Amino acid sequence: MTSRGLHLIGSYPADTTDDAMNEIMELAGPYLIALPDGETGDRRNWIVPIIESMRLHPDLEVRREGDWSGYDHLLSFRVRRGHRLVGDSLHFGYTDAHAAARPVFDRVREAHGRSDLAFQIGMPSGLGMAMFTMGPPGPLVHRRPFTDAIAREITQIRADAGDDVIVQLELPAELAFGGPARWRGRSCGRARSSADPWWTRRSEGGPRQDAPRRGTSLAA
Repeated sequence: MTSRGLHLIGSYPADTTDDAMNEIMELAGPYLIALPDGETGDRRNWIVPIIESMRLHPDLEVRREGDWSGYDHLLSFRVRRGHRLVGDSLHFGYTDAHAAARPVFDRVREAHGRSDLAFQIGMPSGLGMAMFTMGPPGPLVHRRPFTDAIAREITQIRADAGDDVIVQLELPAELAFGGPARWRGRSCGRARSSADPWWTRRSEGGPRQDAPRRGTSLAA
């Protein structure tokens, strides 16, 4: 093993999870600190399919149509009159993605002799999901249910995988709000689970003591 590690972000141009993981291992195996699943299929478009699926959410209605051709053309929603949006009603599919890719990960890791590798899965923050789903009011008004939903899915992945997973938190919204100076000097690789614990909090219980390893991606 080299003394330097490589942390991959974003999707990988492959047709299947199996192809992505094997190609990543062949190209960068000795350098990896974790193995992502490549975010193939619909997930190559980041959170767009998740937000599009909100058209079927019973508590939401379209606030503004968008074709995703730019930041000025984003689909956004609002809560229906007389309804309330709660975290338990939001499902983003990351637990399913982890469960589907896990057997492939176990097989590829063993085949390449890298039993030390953790599974890497990229997820947005609750603030980011609130902003991109609900538009400008989202971070101020609706951050709580989206944060609760993200925390629930991280907790489930943690329950399934134990410490054998790195959650890569993707924070373009935080970067936009805070500006580059706020993030200067922060690592985009593996982070201590005690640092900046707000995105792994339970609804009421404060910082999670059993939070999984995670990295941060500040892509805008």
